[in-house]
Amino acid sequence: MFFASQPAMKKLLIAATLLFSGLITAQFEIKGTVQDEFGVPLAFASVILQESEDSNQIFGAITTEEGVFIITDVPEGDYSLKVSLLGFTSYESGIWVDQNVVPQSIVLSESATALDEVVVKGNRPTLRQSAEKLILDLENSELVSSNLQDVMKNVPGVIVINGQLSYAGRRNLTILINGKQTDYIDTEALLRDFPAGNIARIELIQQPGAEYDAEGSGPLINVVLKRNAKLGTTGSLRSQIGYDNESEYGTSASIASYVNRLNWRVYVGARKSAWREDLTILRALDGVSYNQSSVSPYDPRTYQSNLNVDYYLAEKHSAGINASFLETDSDRIAASITGIQSAGSSADLLTDNQIDRQRNTANINPYYEFKDDKNKLVADYNFVRFSDVSESSLVQTAMNEVPFEPQRFDQDGAFRVNTFRLDYTYNPSEKSTWQMGLKYADVATDSDLKSYALGDQNNPLFVDAQSNRFLIDETIAAIYLKWSASLDDYKLSAGLRYEDSRTAGTSKTANQTLVRDIERLFPSASLTRKITEELAAVASYSYRINRPDYSSLNSFVSYYDPYTSERGNPTLRPSFTHNLSLSLTYEGQPFFTLSRQTAKDELFLLVTQDNATAQVSRATVNLDDYESYQFQLFAPIGFIGKAFDGFTGVIVDYTDYSAPSLEVPLYLNRWSATWFTSLDVQLPFGISSSWSAFYNSGSLEGVIITDHIANFNVSFSKTFAEDAIKINASIGDILNRKFYGRIDYAGIDANVISDWSRQTLQLQVTYNFGANYGKNKQRGNGSAEELSRIGNNN
Repeated sequence: MFFASQPAMKKLLIAATLLFSGLITAQFEIKGTVQDEFGVPLAFASVILQESEDSNQIFGAITTEEGVFIITDVPEGDYSLKVSLLGFTSYESGIWVDQNVVPQSIVLSESATALDEVVVKGNRPTLRQSAEKLILDLENSELVSSNLQDVMKNVPGVIVINGQLSYAGRRNLTILINGKQTDYIDTEALLRDFPAGNIARIELIQQPGAEYDAEGSGPLINVVLKRNAKLGTTGSLRSQIGYDNESEYGTSASIASYVNRLNWRVYVGARKSAWREDLTILRALDGVSYNQSSVSPYDPRTYQSNLNVDYYLAEKHSAGINASFLETDSDRIAASITGIQSAGSSADLLTDNQIDRQRNTANINPYYEFKDDKNKLVADYNFVRFSDVSESSLVQTAMNEVPFEPQRFDQDGAFRVNTFRLDYTYNPSEKSTWQMGLKYADVATDSDLKSYALGDQNNPLFVDAQSNRFLIDETIAAIYLKWSASLDDYKLSAGLRYEDSRTAGTSKTANQTLVRDIERLFPSASLTRKITEELAAVASYSYRINRPDYSSLNSFVSYYDPYTSERGNPTLRPSFTHNLSLSLTYEGQPFFTLSRQTAKDELFLLVTQDNATAQVSRATVNLDDYESYQFQLFAPIGFIGKAFDGFTGVIVDYTDYSAPSLEVPLYLNRWSATWFTSLDVQLPFGISSSWSAFYNSGSLEGVIITDHIANFNVSFSKTFAEDAIKINASIGDILNRKFYGRIDYAGIDANVISDWSRQTLQLQVTYNFGANYGKNKQRGNGSAEELSRIGNNN
């Protein structure tokens, strides 16, 4: 069950009355590890502790990715300890539980009958809350979702709108894949193209500890992948068709093998996606009205390949390499109409922005790992090369009534990231853990923009004033230490991270270099107290830095149409945030959270207007102060009936921006409420369905004050041929509510309307072949911070 049902709600009421009573029965804790014959930790093994005299008295746990299990609150007595994992022979042994019980070290052998075993799965992903993160475990659930975008709708509080993620009305999320972001630079491609079947779990990290990069102001979303998770040779073939703004289609194939010490997987895929973004800006200036409307279709073609190899050198040593390549090609036309009206006259400016763009990412990631009962050492090197080449021609159409000189912008961007990480974990005892490590990242970017006037199409004229070559060289050195311990009903974690960074931005055209050096300590801590068997209280704190992304530091000006542009700001400073939260969990699942966040030099997307030319431009700036309060409440809805399972929740947020130092001082504050729900329903004929909906009362999108917005999505799935074939179908963005907003700042009096394609359809067919489930191993590495700052504009 995703959440406890109605009887559990009664327990919650009883537990609430004991909130401060401390009436906890003295009981014992069983800990241990589960490994295979080569010393490789086995994740998601089932550990059952059954009392010998009373077979109904059962305790249980699932091993973590490190192969560790903990069973708490076990009364003294004689028990049978049973451990099982598909693909391995089961383990069973008697054990006497009292204060002298010792940690269990269990070794499972591969089963010769693994191919005949049956996987038993639940309908709903498992949700659990720790001091630092919320975990959505998909490993043993019967997924209704077909891609990552559908999976994200199951994460409490996360809203997905046309390929954009937000949490409590704010879009300051950072997405990681196995702790890094390499294969995907743009969020839209990541959400739409990534298969849900490859995902082991989603981690919403609200309070990152010292082991994570200090980068970011909002939660981290870490997508942990299934990797070579089955014994023998396995594979899958997947085909997708759909309709968004236009038809979509794609296909992919993967094959993996896990034999003896060698574990490898190959994946190839191709997809043509489609979506649309429409924007209308209605504004007035000095008696003249400007009604700007643009329609921007997207139809990128994506080609991807991945290779993962792990080799277990000896009982405690393993090494491997991951390599990937991703190419995205896109050619599209964004059409814009600007109606200009004044007393007694009107005219229409009609332009097309013809965009041809190609991006590719190459990634190589070798690693080495040592692990025994008390020590774990991981050395990881990650190299990423990213290129972004585009040609954008802003031209007038045949019906244009306003004189305009056509322009062309050629941009050639190259990014190189080298990252080395060394992480060490030491467990001196069952109740304490030390983590320490270091990281060094070297980033080099080279963006070359050339502007041409197209008055004579056959003889483009180079415009030096609008051209620029901008280089960024950045190094980040970090070291961290973290200590975790448990004592009776308390768990404590405290960490300290030191980062030393140097960022140099050079304009080759202006022959000018800006250098910024930052040295800072980033503390983090959490304290958990178990109040009753079901209820626990958690307090946590983190201090973080939000560095500007590389594209916003670039001084280029990008024109969407003659009256709308976006420009970089090379003088941007990073912002620093304090994050404090207090929460209650019930049976390890989220229940109630109260949090506060404050920041100096907050990075903010500001819209300004040139009154002389009537042009509107947006750029990222630093605000003096930022403050936010957030209240979250989650509840199960499985009590509706046995065929229903899911959750609902409310997030109430107060945001306050203050910037008296701007040329036009800015003061903005807003209350916002978000309701969300996700419900799984078992339908007749073995059909599974997932229903999700949300409503937001309105929020702040930069300087835009938004109106309420809502949406509704539904997905279906069914398996055939003994689960070898699976069909997923989904309908997204069913409601027709547009995005409405208003700008009232620095002389701008504008209404903003944003729209996108509706009633989107997706159909996916997956065929799985080969051996059954077995070992699972996930790992990540360290270029997430640097890659997330490259930018994700299409």
